[in-house]
Amino acid sequence: MSEVVNIHVEHQIGFLEFGSSKANALTKSLLKKISDALLFLDENSDVHVILMNSIGNKIFTAGASLTELAQIKTMQEATDFFQSFADLIKRFRNLTKFSVLQVQGKVLGGGLGIVAAADYVIASNSAAVKLSELSIGIGPYVIAPAVKRKIGTSAFNQLSIESHQFKSAKWGLDRGLYHVLVENSEALAAKAIEMAKLLASYSPMATKSLRKLHWNDTQEWDELLSLNATKTAQLALQEPTQKILKSWKKFD
Repeated sequence: MSEVVNIHVEHQIGFLEFGSSKANALTKSLLKKISDALLFLDENSDVHVILMNSIGNKIFTAGASLTELAQIKTMQEATDFFQSFADLIKRFRNLTKFSVLQVQGKVLGGGLGIVAAADYVIASNSAAVKLSELSIGIGPYVIAPAVKRKIGTSAFNQLSIESHQFKSAKWGLDRGLYHVLVENSEALAAKAIEMAKLLASYSPMATKSLRKLHWNDTQEWDELLSLNATKTAQLALQEPTQKILKSWKKFD
């Protein structure tokens, strides 16, 4: 599976685009590349805001790469895989600049961690969401703190239990996962640029301070996310989950 992370800086905006050849599925290596790119842009003094998107027009991300997950055999491998999701959320948490995210299509599983961790999210009407973890024998433990912070406990519980069905983009908007909905990809790109330019025009010190205020209730996340990565790894190696993954892999 080919992977790509592209970055460039223009007009004080740090652009970050990621993707993979299989529905933008998130492998351990791709997650690390995204995390490293965020750090690079955050440390660049020419960047005042980060604007992030995935490639393609149909799906934002299919979530964790089940192909990679199906190949994992040891507890260390499984822990490292889920820790990569934890590390990316930690990177978002520790940014000093606001991140704007544009979501052009469906978001599954671990991809909701990226959506929930971004500071401002603009989505298209086709950006339905689904937490599919329970259906394959695990749970959204690693991304849970970020998602619950955005949509609340009740909505998170519903989303994680109803793992068999998508919730509409409007559902996500109403619960705070998204901040703005637009009709199509052209409007999505235009609105995202508009918001990024606005944030880039503000005082860097003021935006840094405000962002810190927004995240001041997350001090325990470093330890919590790692613990949740281990918990998810344990579930992923259980026989029922392994059977599901092996069955799925046959049709991959």
